[in-house]
Amino acid sequence: MSIIDRCAESFRPVDLGEAFECLDIIVPDKFKGWSEEDFVSRTHHGIGRFIRNNWGLWAQEGNFYDLLRGMGLRHADDMSGLILTSWFRSRKGKDLRIEEQVSHYQFSKRQWQGVLRYLKQEFEPWLV
Repeated sequence: MSIIDRCAESFRPVDLGEAFECLDIIVPDKFKGWSEEDFVSRTHHGIGRFIRNNWGLWAQEGNFYDLLRGMGLRHADDMSGLILTSWFRSRKGKDLRIEEQVSHYQFSKRQWQGVLRYLKQEFEPWLV
């Protein structure tokens, strides 16, 4: 079965290389001229949703999910963000900087956890 057929059906990549092959096919050419920030943010709800829903990230299953989880990513949005960012960088001939990306997502999660702890502490007396 060709990569085109696999991407169109119930394809689940096992690594970034297979994911990149599929994205090469499904990402429209017009997106390839955008900046990295525009590409990742503007594809989050379209291609990103496709990745999260069809590649086992929300279901938390499969080899690719296990690989991303093993890198230290915990949330499907973060996983699809890393995939999209890495694909974009690879096609621009840039270093993927995977460890830096993972650290970014882990830091963001810690920031939000701190905000939630603060809000709970501040507003708990008013909660019924």
